[in-house]
Amino acid sequence: MHTSQWIKNVQFEKSYREEDGYIIGSKTQTSHLLITNGKIEQIIPGDQEITDHHIPQIDAKGALALPSFIEKHCHLDKTLLGDEWRPVIPTKNIFERFEVEKKVLPTLETTTQERAETLLGIYSRAGVTKVRTHVDLYPEA
Repeated sequence: MHTSQWIKNVQFEKSYREEDGYIIGSKTQTSHLLITNGKIEQIIPGDQEITDHHIPQIDAKGALALPSFIEKHCHLDKTLLGDEWRPVIPTKNIFERFEVEKKVLPTLETTTQERAETLLGIYSRAGVTKVRTHVDLYPEA
């Protein structure tokens, strides 16, 4: 399905403001974005009228456009989000942490899937669109 929409009145950084050799801020410009199938297809100046009125429009009201965030390292299988709060059990090294996790994770009332979905929901609401996750495998398990 081919879907498009305009996001109008978006701010983009176009350059930096410098003072005494230091960057002290950024300069922005207002633009309109045509998004088609999730990708930016066209950018036009904010003072230019959008002529294709059959495409839905959303007004960003001057919000700054930023790239999405990427979570480069997480363990969806070990998150405790969505389960009952508990304090961190102190350990001296990563190997002790592994031993604690092997004991605690199987006792949780929530499933790995429930906790992972809770964490992914938080990421999504915060603008994270890519997640690189890891799983620890224990040979004795």
